Amino acid sequence: MKPCEDCQASREAPAHALHCPTCLWCGARLLWKLARLKTRPPKEIKQRQTRVFNDWLRYGHGQEALRALASGEEMPLQPIGQDANGESAPPTPTKPHSATKKRSLRRGKD
Repeated sequence: MKPCEDCQASREAPAHALHCPTCLWCGARLLWKLARLKTRPPKEIKQRQTRVFNDWLRYGHGQEALRALASGEEMPLQPIGQDANGESAPPTPTKPHSATKKRSLRRGKD
């Protein structure tokens, strides 16, 4: 499972301004940032939060999950090992030991 590129970019540069609507964590991060915005009138911020919230709900994200993540003290980021919907990523399949055995380039040696 590939991690969200915008969450990865925000992890490296918290001012990263892109948010993917298919990622639960991106929606929560955008709501979190809007709640801390002091440069716009409160009414304008509330309207923007409502639009963002409705956009992420249309993409199938849960109302409670968005609210819970956005209300935290720290900026929401997709945890490493989870997919964009907040579910654990499936474990990476491992090769059997015999498949990883190195073979010698010399003839007759295994």
